[in-house]
Amino acid sequence: MATAETVVREKASGRRPPYLPYSTFERALEALSRRAPTAPGPARPVLGFSAAQDSALISALRFLNLVEPDRLIDSAERTRMGRLLAARQKGRGEYAHQLLPLLKRAYRPILRAVDVERGTRADLAGALLEVGGVLPGQMLARTIRFLVKALEDCGVTLSPNITRAQVLRKGAAVAARGASSWRADPRGAAQC
Repeated sequence: MATAETVVREKASGRRPPYLPYSTFERALEALSRRAPTAPGPARPVLGFSAAQDSALISALRFLNLVEPDRLIDSAERTRMGRLLAARQKGRGEYAHQLLPLLKRAYRPILRAVDVERGTRADLAGALLEVGGVLPGQMLARTIRFLVKALEDCGVTLSPNITRAQVLRKGAAVAARGASSWRADPRGAAQC
């Protein structure tokens, strides 16, 4: 379970878990890996994405500690980004081997709060809302999808209650207690 200090530190840092489609993240890594190995790029790579996707991509890269504000993306082997890009060129197995520790480190407070092998999507949603500082609604649904796809891509065994999309609705208790109560909605209110 995440400590109160960890929660406060994460929320204060302004770092939010990625909410862009995982396929966009992969396309960006593919584009970055095609750059010349010795040519550093700007902190905001120009990859042909929309401004919203670019912003979400930079946010994801920062959350995973692959880039820092005002730092160059250097594809040299010594950087986390460089190792991930080099691993991507070597194949899926090597890529997963490099990506999984980055995910575990970045999502540590959330993964401590949820048992991904036995938990539910609602448990994951609650942890992301409380510990990750994710906003409810569409941002939460996108954040869950990114994390699930990334963990699946790394070969992590996930509970079937997390991997299958559930229809969730905000319960009345959410407003009163905070953002931790989510339950299945048989009417199909919001897809998560």
